[in-house]
Amino acid sequence: MIKLQSILIILLATSWQVSPVNAAPEITPFGSSLLRYENETQFVNKPVRERIRVILNAGVKLKFNDNFTLVGRVSTGVKNKQNIPTLTIKRLTTQPQPDSDVYFDQVYLKYKNKDWQFALNRVPWKFAANTDTFWDRHLNPYTVFSQYNVSENQSISAAYIKPLDGSNQSVGNMIVGQYQLRGKVDETSWEFAPWIVDYSEQNQAQFAVRDTQFDHRSVRVAIAAKYGLWKLDIDYGYAFDIDQAIEQSGLDSNQNTSGVFQLNYGNLKSEGYWQWHIRYMHVERISVITEFAQNAIAAALTSNFKGWDSRLRYSVSPSIWVGTRLSKVSSFVGDFKNSHRFRIEARLEV
Repeated sequence: MIKLQSILIILLATSWQVSPVNAAPEITPFGSSLLRYENETQFVNKPVRERIRVILNAGVKLKFNDNFTLVGRVSTGVKNKQNIPTLTIKRLTTQPQPDSDVYFDQVYLKYKNKDWQFALNRVPWKFAANTDTFWDRHLNPYTVFSQYNVSENQSISAAYIKPLDGSNQSVGNMIVGQYQLRGKVDETSWEFAPWIVDYSEQNQAQFAVRDTQFDHRSVRVAIAAKYGLWKLDIDYGYAFDIDQAIEQSGLDSNQNTSGVFQLNYGNLKSEGYWQWHIRYMHVERISVITEFAQNAIAAALTSNFKGWDSRLRYSVSPSIWVGTRLSKVSSFVGDFKNSHRFRIEARLEV
């Protein structure tokens, strides 16, 4: 990571407007817990999985001054497959017991002033996206991130990313760039955020093996429009320069687009509030890097699937919500896969 640190130092030097360092940093602990009952059925050639699971994380923010903040967080999950953040605490059907780990999933230094923001090391995903269609937000890769605020309603973001291969190794190289434009027309606020991804393949990954051996280049866009308590989200992606994936795997050249449409109502900002969404997904194989795509809908399907996802949550207090979620998805290319996943959840955030 020496190269990443050197890059950040160079970037900081271009906008060095640092306030005096505090004698002692301001320390802010944070954390969350999510308890979940989960029942996944309709598998093909696999048993029903009914279980109680938990996601726990805890961290601390050290604010040195108005510019510099250091963040560290530990999380539960499977450290070598970090898009699985859950621990299974009770199996209600016969099924294998997955690994259970606790590890540092976020450790990063952030610098911010009026116009610029930089972050370095194990950084959470910072690009505008309405869903996890392309990138699972439980993955916090090695990253050098920068953002420049062009104006109050415009910003440009870019990052050099080393995606994870297990708990400490990385696989391939990824560059992401995004332009974000926000505005308001009468009572409707909107956001338009096009972005581009360039991932260079790497063979012989140990854990992150699904499609990381192929180059990936795609253009994507996140669109959102909000009116009152209603909000419409769209994530669309189109992969190009896909000859390598076609030649090495025999994939169909038509499997290069993804589209997700989500309608939301309500919010969870105050006690007694509701939030609901319904989402339709159609995600083709080459349109995403399967290893890094979302894993919240069905364990066996992160690409070449279509289906629906609906979620209802109720705010018990500003820090606690309870809810239920139903996902029904199936594959449409290759060996047929199917999943109906029902969940009852409760989350506490501090």
